[in-house]
Amino acid sequence: MRLPLLLGVAIACCSMLATTAPSQAENPAPSGTIEISQTQVALLVSGSLGGGKLHYGGKTYNFSIGGLGVGGIGVSSIEATGQVYDLNNLSDFPGL
Repeated sequence: MRLPLLLGVAIACCSMLATTAPSQAENPAPSGTIEISQTQVALLVSGSLGGGKLHYGGKTYNFSIGGLGVGGIGVSSIEATGQVYDLNNLSDFPGL
């Protein structure tokens, strides 16, 4: 007698979870694009320096990237491009 009751409660909970899950847009439109160029140098202490460009609202905004770390030996660099989503206000982009 308890098994059908537990089964019914489990099915009801699963259906509630399925109907309350947030929906996602199938094809969100990008807010802009981004280009990043960064170099990291390490000899027990590491430092990285670089920057990039944010293309947003028909304009280009330059930003910088930097940081310090501990450990490692060598030099590395990164070049990346991509799309920016859900940027509704320029002040929401850190680094500008």
